[in-house]
Amino acid sequence: MSLIYVGANFVPSIWDAFQFTGATATVSVGFIFLAAVALRDSHGIATKKDRRVSWVMLILAVSSSMVAICSDIYSCCFFLH
Repeated sequence: MSLIYVGANFVPSIWDAFQFTGATATVSVGFIFLAAVALRDSHGIATKKDRRVSWVMLILAVSSSMVAICSDIYSCCFFLH
């Protein structure tokens, strides 16, 4: 409870929390987890092309998530709302 209280006092608005949650959760659920499932194919169903596409999707998802998180930090810390 004290961690939630401290976090609530340091977050200036709920919109900032939503930005960070959206930048991480959406990309994780939509792209990173799907690519990881295709790469961890234990039954041997995925082809080499599927694995290449999964790696490309994984790299693009991580890089776009990093850009979104950096953008959120920049706008949050420098008060460019």
